[in-house]
Amino acid sequence: MNWIIFSSILFFIATVESRWLLDRICDYTLTDSHGLITSPNYPHSYPSSVVCTYKIIQPREKVVSLSLSHIDLGWNDTDSCSGRLEIYDGDDDLARRLDVLCGTDYFIPSRVINSTTNALFLKLESYSSIGENVGFQALYKTTDLKCGGLFTERNGTVRHPTYGTTYRNNENCDWVIQAPPRHTIQLRFTSFYTESTHDWVKISELHEGRIIDLITISGSSIPAAASPVITKGRILYIHFRSDSSNVYTGFRANYTFIDPLELN
Repeated sequence: MNWIIFSSILFFIATVESRWLLDRICDYTLTDSHGLITSPNYPHSYPSSVVCTYKIIQPREKVVSLSLSHIDLGWNDTDSCSGRLEIYDGDDDLARRLDVLCGTDYFIPSRVINSTTNALFLKLESYSSIGENVGFQALYKTTDLKCGGLFTERNGTVRHPTYGTTYRNNENCDWVIQAPPRHTIQLRFTSFYTESTHDWVKISELHEGRIIDLITISGSSIPAAASPVITKGRILYIHFRSDSSNVYTGFRANYTFIDPLELN
């Protein structure tokens, strides 16, 4: 009989612990073109020891604009944040971080926070007893982007929007290639022709928390350093800019993810 009672107690404890964990971990993927994002229980106090993520994913050639209307994440007894909201330019928290917010309404940024591609990622963390703090509320919407986007497939092709004919004047395009953790990226140009010095492609990567410029290409030849480009990290940025004068046939590049384990 004692064994049955003991087993029942263990089952009850396990059930309560499971529910406790589930209540404190939340992940949302948002695909509507606009919407409202709030912390759990808003406008009532949000829970302590919580980690919630909000991934906004839109079609390519869209960008995401985020406007924060309320922040009340609180302070603890040592005047440090009870919770914080991190915002990333991509679809996870390994992308480039755009902002970190905590405290109260005083710390709401006056600007709208914009993604450079079709994804934006928010992470809410609380560390201690929250009390009456209600968390945050934000609105997001999407707008058209003439070119650019986020690529997460293992292989793919990046090219200017009118590839096959000349590119347009005054283009300003950003592509992000994001590999899985512990992968790198190889990028190889198959064609390249822009107005020398005036229209260019800049390639950068995110490595160890810093954006590092790798190479800028312009003109009609592909430098040896760009054949191919191989990153040290898992995120590659491609920025294309053209001015208001001559236009040419542009560029095309193929990429692939490299798994170091497959090389051994």
